[in-house]
Amino acid sequence: MTLFHNRRLLLCLVVSLASLPGLYAHQPHDALLITATSPNYAVDQTMIVTSDYLSVSIGVYAPWRSTDGGKTFWVMRDLPNAPVNSVDFSPVYAADRTIYIAGNEGLFRSTDGGDSWAPIGPTAGTSVIDIAISPGFATDGTLLAITLSNQCWKSTDRGGTWTQVSAPAATLSRIAFNPRYPIEKTVLMGTSASGLYYSGNLGGAWNKLTPAWKKVTQILYSSSFATDRQIWVTTLGGGVYRTANAGSVWAPSNSGITDLNVNSIAVSPTFNSDGIVYVASRNGVFRSTNSGLSWTAASQVTRELSTQTQSHYRSLATGRLNGSNYLYVAMFEGLWSSTDNGNSWVDVDMIPAYLIRKISVSGTYATDHTVFATCYGGGALWTGDSGQTWAYKNIGLANSYPDGNAISPNFSNDHKAFLGTGAGVQAFNGTAWGPTRNLGARTYVRALAVSPNFAIDHTVFMGSDNIDTGNPVTVVYNGQVVPNQGVFRSSDGGVTYAPSGLAGPRISGIVISPNFANDRTMFASSPDGGLFKSVDGGATFFHLVVTPVENSILEVEISPTYPIDSTLLAASATAGIFKSTDGGGTWSEIPGSSLLTGLNMAFSPAFASDATLYFGTMQKGLLKSVDGGQTLLPTGLPNAFVMNVVVSPNYLADQTLFATTYQGVYKTTNGGTSWNYTFNPARMEQNREGNITTAGTWTPISANPASTLSALQTTQPLSATTITFTGSSVKFIGTNGPNLGLMSISLDGVSQGLVNLYSPTSLWQQSLWQTSGLPCTLHTLTVTAATSGTGKTGVIFDAVDYGRETCAH
Repeated sequence: MTLFHNRRLLLCLVVSLASLPGLYAHQPHDALLITATSPNYAVDQTMIVTSDYLSVSIGVYAPWRSTDGGKTFWVMRDLPNAPVNSVDFSPVYAADRTIYIAGNEGLFRSTDGGDSWAPIGPTAGTSVIDIAISPGFATDGTLLAITLSNQCWKSTDRGGTWTQVSAPAATLSRIAFNPRYPIEKTVLMGTSASGLYYSGNLGGAWNKLTPAWKKVTQILYSSSFATDRQIWVTTLGGGVYRTANAGSVWAPSNSGITDLNVNSIAVSPTFNSDGIVYVASRNGVFRSTNSGLSWTAASQVTRELSTQTQSHYRSLATGRLNGSNYLYVAMFEGLWSSTDNGNSWVDVDMIPAYLIRKISVSGTYATDHTVFATCYGGGALWTGDSGQTWAYKNIGLANSYPDGNAISPNFSNDHKAFLGTGAGVQAFNGTAWGPTRNLGARTYVRALAVSPNFAIDHTVFMGSDNIDTGNPVTVVYNGQVVPNQGVFRSSDGGVTYAPSGLAGPRISGIVISPNFANDRTMFASSPDGGLFKSVDGGATFFHLVVTPVENSILEVEISPTYPIDSTLLAASATAGIFKSTDGGGTWSEIPGSSLLTGLNMAFSPAFASDATLYFGTMQKGLLKSVDGGQTLLPTGLPNAFVMNVVVSPNYLADQTLFATTYQGVYKTTNGGTSWNYTFNPARMEQNREGNITTAGTWTPISANPASTLSALQTTQPLSATTITFTGSSVKFIGTNGPNLGLMSISLDGVSQGLVNLYSPTSLWQQSLWQTSGLPCTLHTLTVTAATSGTGKTGVIFDAVDYGRETCAH
């Protein structure tokens, strides 16, 4: 059982500091809470990972599952958008395929290995802190659950019905069955300040077992408990407590542990023979080879720890695959695995570089076939052939973590596009990106919208969100101090921006009326401020109440015939998706959406006649309505977690949509009945932490022709860089030039020969070496500088592109 409880301390937003030049180290690419492995891991290779508040998209907590030992992951369906407190596999999972997830929105059960989930109580919407599963579950079906309100509940029918039982008069934190139950009818209860309690009658009564301790974070019985009688308890501030006599006597066991704030504990898959135990403290992993009597520090992961939390190493899980013992640690800085007891770590890339944050389709798509996306770590991804091929256009791009984007409605003529970064807006001129002036200060741009009359009014709106970025809270504009957050307007084609009438709220989405030239209407959504409307071009805004139960509106979308039908859609974080037909004055919930988190929505351009809507959701994938939202129908898109859906402007004729999921970009040409995966490549820039490490002497250099303006250079023989990726093709991108020498290539430890980098002139962003047709698994590419026959030495490393052509999608 993997345990870590994090009652969201309003971190609000783990916003992408990775998108600030030089600050990659301080951003968690994939802030995680829990990792757990199946008890039959060696056979089914199943693991579950749950996230903290992710920076890749505002308002999102993601629950992943892998069934191939962590090679590929899928976001699971049907689960609420909320933090998870524990993940528990049935002890007979191989037979019953049952898993439980306890979280802030209650207890959920899957009986098909995580393919689908359903809420089961104990009471609707109650925050469940932890559950315990009887070792005799196959026959007795017994569960115990504890809630945030310090109640204890019992079920004897696998969670179908529940009965409240007594609980200690304390703040509850963890619960665990004796593995020899029902022979030894003992259940242990951990508390936040009162130590341990035990019950011998399934919670009928509780007795104090220990003195007061710090908060109990996990209770773990030895896998050899029948003979060694060992139990370990981890605490926040008191470290580890251990007993070797089934709980009669307890003692702290912290020799060698330098941080007594311990979040998690796990035993080796071969504990019976090796006696190895691991603990994860806030700042590191420690291992014991003598059943927890003493400890030594494992190595640190190769990513600098974020400044946004004090608790980094959060949850441990172990498993055995192909004869090797695996140790996994879920961190605020991602998921890491080790096969050598924590002496070295490999980053399991949970938020890969091919993940699309925002996608835009050209207003002249019918002629230019252009779609543009911003990737989390890859930069600006483009297709000019309707998705048959994709390429990165990163010349002039300030960093590789752009977010909001928008494209001109007249792109075929003006080639204008815009994207937002942690520093502000950048504008595209058809070839390269250039900076704009954002009030003279850095501001993190989450939302962008281009006026439908852009060719005449040259208007662009951008919305910013500077929580936890280090960007200035205020800025001086025209002699006045104004908030550096909210909606800002450009009237010169996106070159300069001025404050609008909406200053202060965080902004996640902006939409503009198709009749903006006349009605001057626009809307802005805020993850903590709700929905705002302007009818004077952004000069003033007023607040709209979408739903009284939640003031977090993640997305807003506007009808293409808004001047006639006044129709809007708004997606809340947890309360459902809503529709207005009076310009936002009143709202009604889309039927069947109350448990859905809408990540993106789209109207058919022919909405007036076909009444077609698309809803990209976290829980149910892409849904379609052909009656204006009265009924929601599944589409053929195979995955949940649909972050984007964009519709061709010529939809009535071509029935084309693009949708992005956790697996990448999909395209349909029949309105969503069937889909094709478009195999967009993933780009890792040279400074991506975790996946890329260097040895020897490498120097960061700035160069305008480089991808995202920077590269790494070495002139020292034997200096090497190593890239890990999970995929089936890879391309090393660098530079040819007059002062460069040779580089040797090794893939998965096998030499691929030498590459001569000499050319009479400097050529940037060149594909220096590539291969394809690899099995979809973790690969290691190593590039080493060598001296050429003329004595020249040098390698410039710009980026790596990798593909997932043979990976599951």
